[in-house]
Amino acid sequence: MLKRLWRKPNETYSFRELAEMIAAWNRKTLEELESWPDPGLAKEGIRIREELATNTPDSVILATELRTGNILRAEQEPWLVIDPKPFLGDPAYDATQHLLNCLQRLESDPRSTISRNLELFEIDH
Repeated sequence: MLKRLWRKPNETYSFRELAEMIAAWNRKTLEELESWPDPGLAKEGIRIREELATNTPDSVILATELRTGNILRAEQEPWLVIDPKPFLGDPAYDATQHLLNCLQRLESDPRSTISRNLELFEIDH
């Protein structure tokens, strides 16, 4: 479903950049920095998120929150995606969110689960 949704935007529509959402997360993390068990690690996470958010060579329209509860059986198509939260960014973001929706599989067999998702989404390891 995700790969069917990923499209390059045209000039008719404008979408928020994924970097905007990540910047908001980073501001919130900085505001609450002292409540984190390891503030230094939280700062490193902020740095990595900023780097990943700005390194988007193949930006597409993302769903950002696609999970099984947001996919319905349809009549004209086999499946219908509801409640997308569109942002413009790297498709690897959606693929990562999908991994987090498979937490039990990810915890029990991380290598195979990640490898399978990389293969499904045609993402270079």
